[in-house]
Amino acid sequence: MYADDVVIFIEPDVEELIAVKSLLQCFGDASGLITNYAKSAIIPIQCGHIDTNTLSMTLQCTVKVFPCTYLGLPLSDQRLRKGDLQPSLNKLSRKVKGWNKGNFSLDARLLLVKHVLSAMHIYQLLVIDPPIWLIKAIDKLRMGFLWNNDELRVENAW
Repeated sequence: MYADDVVIFIEPDVEELIAVKSLLQCFGDASGLITNYAKSAIIPIQCGHIDTNTLSMTLQCTVKVFPCTYLGLPLSDQRLRKGDLQPSLNKLSRKVKGWNKGNFSLDARLLLVKHVLSAMHIYQLLVIDPPIWLIKAIDKLRMGFLWNNDELRVENAW
């Protein structure tokens, strides 16, 4: 659970889904917090033999597959590929390009690197086993901004 986001792992059969839906309804009645099934998804893990359409109709939500994103983190039942991690790296690159670094002193750029650019990926790097190329690409973007060096901030340079 994180704020208003919840992940529930259950056996993928209709009876369990009906029970979970009933529990969510009881919770909603008691708390006033209503489950938005339009924003919910079923993501089967190793469920090749299950009819996901029946599950989707039971909960009235979509079926998604891995890799997917949860709280901005890429999730997969296999090793993450470069394409799965690229969006977070692009976000960091856009952040750097959005700043007009000519208006920042070295001290100000150092503070931005330490408190913004580094913090943007800390929670992601705690959850996944980051490949070396990702760490090097993040460092390249941070160093390029810190030292005011445009050629170090090229997307997909790795």
